[in-house]
Amino acid sequence: MLKNILELNSISKSFPGVRALKDVSLSIRQGEIHALVGQNGAGKSTIVKIIAGIYKPDQGQIKFKGVDITDKHGFNIWESGVAFVYQELDLIESFTVAENISFGSEKVKFGVIQKNIEQQIAKEMLKKIDQESIPINTPVSDLTSAQKQLVSIAKAMVRKPSLLVLDEPTARLSADEIKQFFKILKSLKKSGISILYISHRLEEVFKISDRVTVLRDGEKINTFNVKNISKKDLIKSMIGHEIKKLTTTPREIKEEVLIRVDRLSSPKEVKNVSFSLRKGEILGIVGVVGAGKTELVKCLLGEREIASGKIEIYGKKIIPKHPSQLISQGIGNCPEDRKTEGLILKANIRENISLPNLKYLSKFGFLSFNKEKTETRSIIKQLNVQCYSNEQIVDTLSGGNQQKIVLAKWLLKPPAVIIMDEPTIGIDVGSKFEIYSLVKDLADRGTSILYVASDIDEILLVSDRFVVLYNGTSVAELLPFNTSSHEVLSCMTGGN
Repeated sequence: MLKNILELNSISKSFPGVRALKDVSLSIRQGEIHALVGQNGAGKSTIVKIIAGIYKPDQGQIKFKGVDITDKHGFNIWESGVAFVYQELDLIESFTVAENISFGSEKVKFGVIQKNIEQQIAKEMLKKIDQESIPINTPVSDLTSAQKQLVSIAKAMVRKPSLLVLDEPTARLSADEIKQFFKILKSLKKSGISILYISHRLEEVFKISDRVTVLRDGEKINTFNVKNISKKDLIKSMIGHEIKKLTTTPREIKEEVLIRVDRLSSPKEVKNVSFSLRKGEILGIVGVVGAGKTELVKCLLGEREIASGKIEIYGKKIIPKHPSQLISQGIGNCPEDRKTEGLILKANIRENISLPNLKYLSKFGFLSFNKEKTETRSIIKQLNVQCYSNEQIVDTLSGGNQQKIVLAKWLLKPPAVIIMDEPTIGIDVGSKFEIYSLVKDLADRGTSILYVASDIDEILLVSDRFVVLYNGTSVAELLPFNTSSHEVLSCMTGGN
């Protein structure tokens, strides 16, 4: 029997109006990969922050290697041998790879950082995770999402941790990058390092973890050996009931075209892309990470230069200059990066939802506070946002609930078109199906949806029609009802 390296005993934590955790106990064994799953707001992030010493539990005890660390703070936890890699990576984009890996562990002589030692440390850490090909003198801003994730792990390894905590580590990685990432995790496990793996991607939980603990509404439901539970039963344990299946029968779509893109190219990422979006249609755009999906969206919004081709909106050719230009024409935008592009984190829920709807919420040029409160409360309830009120600051919400607020902004008075870039990223399986239903309901009421995602099953389930991107080029236009996931994957990876 392997000994426990980390023990959380009867941990409880509350915030104003919210009980985040109630009497949660969790143990992680030496050399195991232990997954932590649950719906958004279940308490996963709170547990991570308690382990990290960011939050202090209201009651309960934390032991690491048999030593009580309940009252220790962040740096002391790190010094004890626990390292963290968060979904929002803590890398400095303008610093080189070597500078980021050594940050906080620099060797200084006469007040000057020893660059040769800094580079030696970086090389050693990258070698430890079999990533020596990553150039150590390159700015992090020039790396791919996958490389940044690996640099974060290399940085975490500097202090020689016994426990590595990973929060949604594969959210922006491609299928091939995930395979490589899992090889690294298995190698770390083999060396005796324990890993706490927080993820919404249940297929990954079954592939990589030894045991899985389920949280629901701040309480521990159970800990399972992954070999002894099915995906269906794990989902039921997470949400308390089975998920209703969505119907995927073909919908009758009007011929009226709202957006037409013809041979669109940007200077770098987008090459000769064409498609049309009809009224009330859900048009999927699918491709692996790095295929040019987000870059295409940014071209449509005026955030990337257009080298050639044309965009027509409601039959008129336009050259997008700024997202506000499209918003004024009834086109909403749910960006992939919610924290920097989709939300005002220090504002409350009500203010975030109201911002693009001020005209709708005003009368004679004055904002109706009663209407604003009533409407925002209604949409919060509709989306099942886990919060104590619409006055809660958005930065204090879980990642999945933040994503729901990004969507909520466009639901008070749905525009003619909504562009959704990876709308379910970082969202639990139950909430995903809520969003799928919501998207279909919007389309049934006449809103056109440009639905951009890298998840094939999601595209097949949600879209009426979809375009496949490969290396920035549209290579196929397909119908989900007569196309298999294998055929889509073949197109996404350069096959026929």
